Amino acid sequence: MAKKTTISTIADALRCARKVKQGKSCTMQELKSTVLLLETGMKSAQRGVKEARDRTDFLERLLNRQLP
Repeated sequence: MAKKTTISTIADALRCARKVKQGKSCTMQELKSTVLLLETGMKSAQRGVKEARDRTDFLERLLNRQLP
């Protein structure tokens, strides 16, 4: 029986993804954890990009108001 592995970091998730890419097997639990973890990371990155854009837009509006 395969040992139980809990995917809790992005490095673990990428390790599982690398095994799948090489044609090796991961347990169903590892695959599920990998997908959920990478989805969470992607959503977090997208939120960060949106916040950075919002801050940039705010600063541009602020500077345009201050400069004639």
